[in-house]
Amino acid sequence: MKAFGTPLKELLMKQHAERSHLIGNRYRLVRKIGEGGMGTVFEAEDRLNAKFVALKCLKSRPDQDYSDTHQRQLLAREFQTLAGLRHPHIISVLDFGYDSQLRPYFTMPLLHGARNILEVAAERMLHGKVRLLIEMLQALNYLHRHGILHLDLKPSNVLVEPNGRVRVLDFGIATELTHAPEIGGTLEYISPEMLNGEPIEPASDLYAVGVIAYQIFAGEHPFAANGIAQLIYRVLTERPDSERLAAPEAVRQVIMRLLAKKPSERYASAYEATLAFCQAIQVAPSETYLLRESVLQSPKFVGREAELRMLDQALAEALHKRGSAWLVGGESGVGKSRLLDELRIRALVKGVIVLHGQYLEGAGGLYSAWRDAIRRLALLAPLDDDEALMLQSFIPDLPRLIGRAVEGTPQAITDQRLASLLVALIERAQQPILLLMDDLQWATDDLSILRHLSKVAPRLPLMIVAAYRNDEAHYLYGRLPEMRLIKLARFSAAESSQLSRSIIGQAETLERFLFEQTEGNAFYLIESLRSLAESLGSLERIRQAEAPRQLFSDRMALIAQRRLMRLSERHQALVKIAAVIGRELNFELLERVGGEANYDDWLIKCVDIALFRIEHDKWYFTHDKLREGVLHLMPLAERRELHRAVAEGIEALYPDQPDYELALSIHWRQAGELARAVRYLIAYASRTLPYGSASAVKLHLEELLQQTEPLPELITDRFHIYMLLGKCEEDIGTNVRARECYQRAHAIAVALQDHVMQATALFSNALVERSMGNFAGSLEQLHSALSLFQAHNQPQQVAQALFAIGHVETLRMNLERAEQYLQQALQVAEQHQDKLNVARAHMGLSDTARRQRDFERAERHAKAALERYAAQGEDRLLATILMRLSLVYMDQRRFEEALPLAERSIQISQRLGDFDSTYAAIGNIGFALAQQERYEESRAYFERAIAYERQYGDWNTMAVRLGALAQVNVRLADWTAVRANLYEWLQLARRLDNLRGLLHGFYGMVYLALHDGNAIQAAEWIGVIEANATPEYLDSEELAGFRAACLAHMDERQLAESIAYGKTLDLNALADRLLSDSEGIFGPLIAAEQAQPSDSDQAVL
Repeated sequence: MKAFGTPLKELLMKQHAERSHLIGNRYRLVRKIGEGGMGTVFEAEDRLNAKFVALKCLKSRPDQDYSDTHQRQLLAREFQTLAGLRHPHIISVLDFGYDSQLRPYFTMPLLHGARNILEVAAERMLHGKVRLLIEMLQALNYLHRHGILHLDLKPSNVLVEPNGRVRVLDFGIATELTHAPEIGGTLEYISPEMLNGEPIEPASDLYAVGVIAYQIFAGEHPFAANGIAQLIYRVLTERPDSERLAAPEAVRQVIMRLLAKKPSERYASAYEATLAFCQAIQVAPSETYLLRESVLQSPKFVGREAELRMLDQALAEALHKRGSAWLVGGESGVGKSRLLDELRIRALVKGVIVLHGQYLEGAGGLYSAWRDAIRRLALLAPLDDDEALMLQSFIPDLPRLIGRAVEGTPQAITDQRLASLLVALIERAQQPILLLMDDLQWATDDLSILRHLSKVAPRLPLMIVAAYRNDEAHYLYGRLPEMRLIKLARFSAAESSQLSRSIIGQAETLERFLFEQTEGNAFYLIESLRSLAESLGSLERIRQAEAPRQLFSDRMALIAQRRLMRLSERHQALVKIAAVIGRELNFELLERVGGEANYDDWLIKCVDIALFRIEHDKWYFTHDKLREGVLHLMPLAERRELHRAVAEGIEALYPDQPDYELALSIHWRQAGELARAVRYLIAYASRTLPYGSASAVKLHLEELLQQTEPLPELITDRFHIYMLLGKCEEDIGTNVRARECYQRAHAIAVALQDHVMQATALFSNALVERSMGNFAGSLEQLHSALSLFQAHNQPQQVAQALFAIGHVETLRMNLERAEQYLQQALQVAEQHQDKLNVARAHMGLSDTARRQRDFERAERHAKAALERYAAQGEDRLLATILMRLSLVYMDQRRFEEALPLAERSIQISQRLGDFDSTYAAIGNIGFALAQQERYEESRAYFERAIAYERQYGDWNTMAVRLGALAQVNVRLADWTAVRANLYEWLQLARRLDNLRGLLHGFYGMVYLALHDGNAIQAAEWIGVIEANATPEYLDSEELAGFRAACLAHMDERQLAESIAYGKTLDLNALADRLLSDSEGIFGPLIAAEQAQPSDSDQAVL
């Protein structure tokens, strides 16, 4: 694989060199901004989000060992807390991690043109100076309410933007790791109690505010000194001179109280200090924030310790390339996200790269749930041009991420191809990876990518944890059999009490009441405490109050209502719009629909009442149940009008963007505009069904079908819905229901008297009938469709129908008739320059000729197909043509020509991510070589195919292949391999509960018994084959040879009795006995397994 002619190996080396200049494989340092006691601040380019940030690398200190797991875990927890803080006067932490030397770093927004508070205050009058101090105190109040102390407050950490807004930065870092802060360089702002080594508290930050305030009004430090010793002495013993303060007496008193030696003599909180300054200059205090959320949003982790230990152990295994995949199921609000958050912290502590995927209700963008994870991987591992082109089709900013432009026409993307690329990127990244996927119940694809990654995880440093609501999507576990299930139940009474005590302390009567009301649902329990705190005034008062008789009946609606009541009408309206848009906040769309507003102020107030939360730089409703509660409060007419406004906003902002087709269909349906809803859903379904979205698309189609039933003006749309539903049912594998859909579509076409639509429905139904083995019914409908297509001059459809008829006649072995229709298909396709159907027709003709062993004609048609289609690009049809031509050559024993074609076919299938075709092609070569008695080569191909099937979990095909490989090894007299092949074949066949369908392996069992000198057992296996084999597995010639071989060791009567006994054996009971008999035919293998247990069982099924 190459990029601009550069081999992938060179790209890997180049990227390794580039990484040495990057922090976290993401941040490129641009320049040093400043340096202090805690660390160095740089301007850095965030390659993931295409913006510049401030990045601070913390300095290593003697008392801090960042390689220590416990300290790293504490620091990771604090970073996570800080990253969730949002306030207008705080510079928030955006990201955190560890560099290559295990030194912690964090990033913050980069402020342009900001100056420190002293510089700006010098230009302001009294009220302006005090306003700066009040905004600084508001930031401290917010931090203190969240349990965070700044401890390094100084003018350089209090900046003022050009718009006049105060921003506090560098707060709270590493406070849990030390008893006292590093004081070098910031000694002038350290409180007396900190200098004395006494416990630190919020009042310590207020002292620093006092020092800054003194400097603002006096122009100098309150304890100006000539050296450190003098400064410390003055701070501990002297009282500042208040006369030097150029401020009214009321302001002087506030500043002097802030500078009191004893913490108890200062203000009790930053809020009290704010009120004092407001009173001193006689202004009303600004609106306060109810910040009990610091407790409510981060309660103690309880009740899931066993599950976390299990996942933590799996994470440790993944570090050694023994990955795994886990599915966490539970009802909404039971604690799935909190469990994933705890695991995320532990992963960061271990230096694991954490990738995130989020399914959102109504999000229909192609691979939208995977985009963030893929974008992050693109920074970790190089991409060649073909890979980059494929990803660029749904990640437009990929060239910027990889640092180069990529031109060309991408190959069609498929789930298999994308899954294969993800595996390759994970391997190239050479770092352990934790992939967290949330809200799988809203998946709009068939989860084949997740299944594929789950299958290969055991051989990679990859751990996958996906969460879903099992009360809304109970079927998911059955669709993801490779994932291990963790089912989260509601909390027990004891666990519920433990959670409530972590928030409000012990209150046994209330604890019982809460458990009864919430039934152990963690989300409802916390919301109940929030509701009680709001009604009583504080969390502290809950324990003293008498438990109410009832909290609320319609829980979420009332919770939403109570929170909305704290907002202005304007802000309530914006929340309603956001709820209609979806769980994730789309600010561009919100502003389009909501009009002009102070969205920063609105967001702050909504965060304050726990409506929204930020996660991975995106804003969401705190819980989707809360969003549903907001929707439930709105009258139907209001909801419909907002859905209409949102749909119109999407059409205006994102015209003709496929990613919004599903969302537009949902919004227009909710707005009552069914015609528009149908139009968008048909477009979405037609685009995404080739990528495995059948299950999700089917639900939306069925809902619209029901709603359009009574509307005669949408009857044509109903035809298209039924056709798409039929395709969904085919993809899912429910052919009977697919047939019903096509028949209903045909009935609509008849009612409309539209002959082309009738033909289209007949054609699709005929293909279903063919798949179900009803060749006669299929042909009848194909001929009817053909007549209609011909009558209405539809040449492409005519060629397709003729080819389909030829294919069915080939399956019926009416080869002469098949060739007549295939020749007609070829003639029509050539006449209209339809290269695709020209190639298909030649392929069909090659197949009929090969079945008649007319290899010259088979070769001519296969070459013609190759010649006509090769220029169309490398796709599945080209791979099939190459394989067919290869098999024709093999039939003629022209192996030197056959094998290169076969290998090229395999390479194309691999490049396309078409694994089914890849290992099917490899296996076909193995069979062809075995027929030509080229057993060594055949064995190599069979083993290669089995390796693919083992990797991708195609256990049934793998069992078929193992039986065939055993036969090849019989011919090679490799009896050790024969025994191993048959043992694994029997294990798989039994676990798949498909012994009858995989009976061919018993032929190898007969050979093995004869080799072991056990003719009686060989004869019994003959009976097993004759009693259970389907016609395709009954080889009379080989069975006759078995009988003859047995007669060399027994007489006719003994042979007949043994065969008759074999016919009475139960297949499953026989398999169980063979697989457990340590003295039997597989004894040595069973003993070896018992002596050294392996994980193969879990890896297989």
